[in-house]
Amino acid sequence: MYRKSIFKVLVALMVIILGANFNTWAQSGSLSIPQPDANGQIVTFNRDGKEVGKWNPATLEFTMNDGVVYKLDANTGKFTDSQGSPKGSISADGTVEAPNFGTIQVKQDGTNFFYVWRNEEKLGAVLGAIGEVYYRDRRLGDNGTVSDKTISPLLIAYAYFGLVFTQDDFDKKAQKSEEIKKSQPNIQATTYTKLPSSSSSSSSSSTDQKEKKISVEKGSRDVGYVDGYGNVYDRYENKIGKLPEGNGDILDASGRKIGEIWSGEIKQGSTVVCKVERNTLYTKSRKSSSYIIMGDCDGDRVTCRNNRDEDQNSFNEIGRCYSNHPEWNAALIFCDFFF
Repeated sequence: MYRKSIFKVLVALMVIILGANFNTWAQSGSLSIPQPDANGQIVTFNRDGKEVGKWNPATLEFTMNDGVVYKLDANTGKFTDSQGSPKGSISADGTVEAPNFGTIQVKQDGTNFFYVWRNEEKLGAVLGAIGEVYYRDRRLGDNGTVSDKTISPLLIAYAYFGLVFTQDDFDKKAQKSEEIKKSQPNIQATTYTKLPSSSSSSSSSSTDQKEKKISVEKGSRDVGYVDGYGNVYDRYENKIGKLPEGNGDILDASGRKIGEIWSGEIKQGSTVVCKVERNTLYTKSRKSSSYIIMGDCDGDRVTCRNNRDEDQNSFNEIGRCYSNHPEWNAALIFCDFFF
């Protein structure tokens, strides 16, 4: 009896000690509806590095920079404005009624990573652990003032897709993405011609084009960048390696060789991971030593078979990169160099 009493006391103490942090833990990185947290810190929502609103976890109110307030009912998941008018909702099943964007669905895919869907269209992703949100391959914003940056992905999706951004914003981003794609230099996989330096202005323009950082997308997540020289950067724009301009070695951040590209073949050590020929992606057959078609690197898209099933002819998109360099795209997206 004495031991049982001691055990009960210890359990009670653990509940008291952990209780203060349990509410935050339960809400972070999950699809639960946020509950009032008297000790919660104010969360700032940013768009392109500029503050656009604040979330108060104690009062469950989202205040836009223009002073408009949206309040969450923790029991129903419904939002209302200061006049009591309905302004969308969030649900623990992942459904979000976004005022500016209609009905969307937030679905978890791995720890603290959530995709945002509208009908059958994958719109983007929410990285709950660090409070970042993406529309397709473009980073929309982040929550910049919480030390652990843990916040409900439902709230992040509602705030950005429901209040901060509109469909017009997304359309403009898509148009800008297309313009960037068209402006990229047409770098061929096997032919590299050095242009004559006819004038300082044309040389400067060419250099500027090659220095542009081009986003690398795997799934629907922007994982990093590559420029026209083959320099590879992580998502925070830190240089992490280099791809060769033509035949040559693939290098890590310290300049150490980690692979090579030669006549369309991409190797890790002595192993040929894949081969790119006329934008078609090949791998060695598991049943023989011959090459089989695995997918393609057509333009900016990289596709491949599911689970490398040689008898299946359907290809799914696994990533995008507007480098217009099929071998680079294959190395970065299919071969998993750097990302």
